[in-house]
Amino acid sequence: MKVLIAVDGTQATADTLDLACLLFADRPAEMILLYVIPMHLVNGAGGPVPVECYDLNQEQAHAQALIDQCVTRLKVGGIGSPPRTEIALGDPADVILYMAAKQDSDLIMLGRRGRGLLKRTLLGSVSTKVMTHAHCAVLVAHQKVEKS
Repeated sequence: MKVLIAVDGTQATADTLDLACLLFADRPAEMILLYVIPMHLVNGAGGPVPVECYDLNQEQAHAQALIDQCVTRLKVGGIGSPPRTEIALGDPADVILYMAAKQDSDLIMLGRRGRGLLKRTLLGSVSTKVMTHAHCAVLVAHQKVEKS
C-alpha cells in the first residue's frame, strides 16, 4: 500500500502521524512524506506573480527540518521502513493531488486545522479540496480535543 502523508508542522500533522503509526506500525506500507511550501500566483501587469513574500532558502531549510522530525516520529511510532520524503512548491492542495496521482497512492493522509467558516470560505480548505478531487481514499485527521 502506498500512503502519501501531507505535513505542515501544525498539531494536525502530529495527530496525522500518530494515526499513521497506529494504522501501519508493523504492517507493510510505502510511506511518502510531503511538505508543500505554499506559492500562489496572481496575474500582474507583467504576468503571474507570487503572492507570498519569504526567503525560499529559509523555507526549504524549515521544511527539511520538519520532514526530519516527522521521519523520526514515524520511526519511534513503529513504522519500520523509512519513508520517502518530498518537498514541493505550489498550491498545497494541488500539489498533494498531483503527487498522489504521480505516485499512484492508495491513501492520502492529512490533518485538518479546524479553521472557522469565515476563514475556510475566504482562504479555502486544503483538506476539503483534496477530499473532493482525490483519485484515491483520503483520511483526514481532526485535531484531538482535550476533555476537561
